[in-house]
Amino acid sequence: MSSIMGSLALLTDKQLKERPLDNALTTDSLEKIMADYVHFVPKENDYGGYPAFGLGPYCMSKLAVNALTRVLQRDFNQDKSREDLSVNSCYPGYTVTGLTNQRGTHTAEEAAKTSVYLALLGSRVQDANGFETDIPRGQLVRDRRVLDWVNSEGCMKFSDIPKFDAKT
Repeated sequence: MSSIMGSLALLTDKQLKERPLDNALTTDSLEKIMADYVHFVPKENDYGGYPAFGLGPYCMSKLAVNALTRVLQRDFNQDKSREDLSVNSCYPGYTVTGLTNQRGTHTAEEAAKTSVYLALLGSRVQDANGFETDIPRGQLVRDRRVLDWVNSEGCMKFSDIPKFDAKT
């Protein structure tokens, strides 16, 4: 389960953006990227290129899921005996749950449709427009559509990001 909030566009440092896209990225090097984030100590108004708002850890965890999806699919693609496997991350949308303080644009039932779609993929599928296409592999998918998590396609505007109040 992922989110478009894991978009590389939320990173403001060019070198930070390039690391998860490296074609030689491994699970170990992705783990190092995340460890660097965990150990980073922001200074006043200097977030080192990482997401600067309160959802920074959430965004970085979802960025890791999106990057790991690419790494795993690339590794499966190299094993020609396992062409039947596809690895994708699923963005269910801004869903009404406890995590969102019961706010959102999707019910849990609506959000589950993308997960079910990905779980039941065959060798060819119908996309959101009803056209037959190859199955997604190593992608971020929402509503039967591949999203470009590198460039924030489908991302909420920062003004749409909910403010969480500890009292509610």
